Amino acid sequence: FLGDGTPVDIILSPLGVPSRMTLGQVLETHLGWAAAQGWQPFDDDSPGAVGVEPWTRVATPVFDGAKEDEIAHVIAAARPNRLRAYQEAELDYDAGHFHVCADRLRALLATNPDFGMARKLLAAVLTGIVRAEHATLGDSRILTREAADSLVIAARVARENGQELSATSIERSLSLLLVWLGDVPALEALATGDDPAIRWMHAMATYRAATSDDARRAAIDNAREVLAAAGDASFVDAARRDLTRMEALEPLRLAPWEQ
Repeated sequence: FLGDGTPVDIILSPLGVPSRMTLGQVLETHLGWAAAQGWQPFDDDSPGAVGVEPWTRVATPVFDGAKEDEIAHVIAAARPNRLRAYQEAELDYDAGHFHVCADRLRALLATNPDFGMARKLLAAVLTGIVRAEHATLGDSRILTREAADSLVIAARVARENGQELSATSIERSLSLLLVWLGDVPALEALATGDDPAIRWMHAMATYRAATSDDARRAAIDNAREVLAAAGDASFVDAARRDLTRMEALEPLRLAPWEQ
């Protein structure tokens, strides 16, 4: 039953994960969700009553761990406005209301600038808007730059929380936007690592920015080296096609507004 007494019928597939979970495991997922959001201090003698910041790591003993009422307190004290706003933005995204979704996320991030999930969703929404509406947007670079800036923060937050793989994945998405924008210095800073996809994006941006045949040939030589070192990475086939166009000194029109 809901809090007001409304009965709720839930049907779970016997093959699904929730139907195989114990009540304790279900409560643990709620505790993990609250820890990801952070919660405010509350009046109780529970160890969690002091409140925690977002992405705090939590654990409870296997036996005699967190009690149901303790977890209920934590969930009630979780930052509800932040989570509710994010969920509403997700619903707008699922419904195809992308501009409304973007506005909700901007408002949310104004008071929660390090909310990584919201940063990533905003970047995805803005990138989708640019892809679909670039012909009528005016200067699509403004939204593209906003998306890129959001991913910069998302990558930093992920790295600060020890999520290195997530940070690298975010930076790959960021590198594509930087290619669209022609931001070679930012890509050069990202390409100092060992990720071949990001190094390839930097190579393409360098070629696109070249203003003379000599500069283009130097960029092509660098692109060949990057591609040779990439092995069988997933982007290699597409990169080979781009390299063929570069070797023919053809322009690389990659941004949606260049198509």
